[in-house]
Amino acid sequence: MPPNVRAIVKTFRAPCSFVVKGLPENFSVEDQVMRSKLEEFFVMTSNNLHLQINGITMVQNTQTRYAVVQFKTFSKNLRKQVAFFHEKEFEGKKLKITPFFYPNKDLHPEFFKN
Repeated sequence: MPPNVRAIVKTFRAPCSFVVKGLPENFSVEDQVMRSKLEEFFVMTSNNLHLQINGITMVQNTQTRYAVVQFKTFSKNLRKQVAFFHEKEFEGKKLKITPFFYPNKDLHPEFFKN
């Protein structure tokens, strides 16, 4: 397993992590404005005012680009609510949001080949 995937696995073992696909091309982990907008997006769509993003890791290769978003607070209902905002718009782009489970062979099949 490549080191960057190991780092994601270590960092995002918390039960409240999500894979977010379809982020705008200009989205950057370092951009505090975009991070705040993404946090606000989750707060508004889940109707949970206590949500705070703990960390975002971008995974990018030639075939795919997605973010793994982890929250500081665990919300039992958040995973259930994801079904309701599975394909919502963020900055004019449709996001596909799924809970992050490891190992998830759908994310990066080439990383999990033996």
